[in-house]
Amino acid sequence: MRLINNGLLVTDFEQYQSNYRKRFMKTKNKIIVVIAAVAVVLGCFIYVFNTPYMKVRMFNGDCITGSFNMTVNGMEYIPTEITFGYDNNETSRLTTSGKKFSIKGGRYGLYNIVFYLENDTFADIANDNLFKDYPSNTPLRLEHYNSNNWNITNIDIKAKLEFEDEEWILDVNISYRYLTDDYKTYSTKEIKFSYEYKDFAKHGGEISLGI
Repeated sequence: MRLINNGLLVTDFEQYQSNYRKRFMKTKNKIIVVIAAVAVVLGCFIYVFNTPYMKVRMFNGDCITGSFNMTVNGMEYIPTEITFGYDNNETSRLTTSGKKFSIKGGRYGLYNIVFYLENDTFADIANDNLFKDYPSNTPLRLEHYNSNNWNITNIDIKAKLEFEDEEWILDVNISYRYLTDDYKTYSTKEIKFSYEYKDFAKHGGEISLGI
């Protein structure tokens, strides 16, 4: 036992308890401060990475997706060959599943998607041997210039080949949906084309659509 400043006698054990409580409170306060700081930093991190800007910048999926739907004389047609090129014939991943396609994208430049229309198949579907006089395939090329490396687009193509006024007419409607500059809303453009099919197919030319 010993005498402290206020004249009270305390045991060494009581003194130990008093010192322990003081150290505990100091440690507790430090832990609270650290937890609060971590919570603030984590909250800021979640807020920043949950903004539309960061969601788009961190997007890891395919930036260009779409579908190709076509009818010939009222019957469904799905091309068996689709190719893809980027700028100077540089290739990139193209995924297809039935009528749907997707491209990794995410870079500036010109993307080319080519659907090869099979004239022998058209002859059978349309019951018109005129198509057999054309080259085996007529390329239908979609040219998409990506002006923003963060852009996310969806391109839906609807085409129909019908016999009208003694001619086979190819009508193509494109619905082009793209992300706007606020990184959270989308805008859609509708583009329509109409051709006399023979003007392209007869001479082995290609049909080029630009968006």
